[in-house]
Amino acid sequence: MYFGRAKPFLRWAGSKQLILPKLLSHISKCKYSRYIEPFAGSAALFFYLSPSKSIICDINSSLIEVYEVVRDSLAEMYECLDAYENKADVYYGVRSMDADFMSKVERAARFIYLNRFCFNGLYRTNKDGVFNVPYGGYKTGALPSYELLKNCSLSLQGVQLMSCDFESLLPHLAAGDIVYLDPPYFSASKRVFTEYNDSCFYSEDLKRLRCFLDHMNSIGVGFLLTYLKSDESSYLSKDFLIEEISVRRNVAADPTKRCFVKEVIITNIE
Repeated sequence: MYFGRAKPFLRWAGSKQLILPKLLSHISKCKYSRYIEPFAGSAALFFYLSPSKSIICDINSSLIEVYEVVRDSLAEMYECLDAYENKADVYYGVRSMDADFMSKVERAARFIYLNRFCFNGLYRTNKDGVFNVPYGGYKTGALPSYELLKNCSLSLQGVQLMSCDFESLLPHLAAGDIVYLDPPYFSASKRVFTEYNDSCFYSEDLKRLRCFLDHMNSIGVGFLLTYLKSDESSYLSKDFLIEEISVRRNVAADPTKRCFVKEVIITNIE
């Protein structure tokens, strides 16, 4: 249940909605002046907290554009969104549209529509950067209501939105910040579904992420990081606190293969 101002309006593979109580139990242990999220996705924790000062970042520029439009041009965007029907032929017609020839508002409406009715809320593009996830049928629920989007728009007012790699946030960090990181999972020993687009994580990214954690710790920034339990999470968590959790993941096409996986919360919050 959400007690904050809003809840996410996007479906997103790997969303942390189900583990919010675990994350909040750590956040409640500290006071912070600003909230920062470098891997936004559906931003479940951000919307729950609805902090007054925050930076929301993601390398997916299309995603950040959607948040900008919901914040700044909601009524105009919703008029476009509400015109789309939940039908397979409509879905594939919308998917085939060339986003380069659409306005910012039209692109945001298209993004939200495709996100709602695509398979499992995946964001995946082909080698040309074209969204190619198939239709998900009628079990994906209705489009986000205007009321839900309005609450999200209110939560996003005053938020600094950035489309960039997480390391670009280094100059923006300051003591008293709290940072929540939920990067794509990379594991050399396990098959992990992370290929949503061309921004997947690899071993060199893990090294950069570890340096990012060390820097935050050294300047008095509190952080929480969620990751698949693996050799890589052991590398990331060395010298920090760690909590193991079980999370149900629903990415597999075959429902019988959807199961609980072990993840960890890594933090420097005592």
